Amino acid sequence: MIIDVHGHLVPPDLLAAIRKESGRFPSLRLIEDGASLAIAFAGGKPSRPIMKGLSDVAGRLAWMDKQGIDRHVVGGWPDWFGYELPAAEGEAWCRLRRAEGGGRGGLPRRDDLDFAARHRQRARRCRSRPVLGGSG
Repeated sequence: MIIDVHGHLVPPDLLAAIRKESGRFPSLRLIEDGASLAIAFAGGKPSRPIMKGLSDVAGRLAWMDKQGIDRHVVGGWPDWFGYELPAAEGEAWCRLRRAEGGGRGGLPRRDDLDFAARHRQRARRCRSRPVLGGSG
């Protein structure tokens, strides 16, 4: 069995949810360019746009078949973790991403370690492996 252990995926449902729910995030700016989407958080510079291959599930499966890959371990798109968002928005952003398959166990980056510990425990109860962002 051949397993590709490093890939990124932005599920199409997550793209649709971001477009639909963007009004809930005042610190979020969407940059549409044709079929691609980039995001700027909290007045920062825009992320790299999502390339079609990151959300084309059928295309990804066809590519895997062509390459002889049996399994593909994927994570979210790091440019969209939203670490720059204020605390409440960051928490809501993580919930949206998790709900739409864009990152199980992701936590907003915060300086409050008690907050992070509480959310880490909740994620562990859901059998998720949370990923905490660094401080820099």
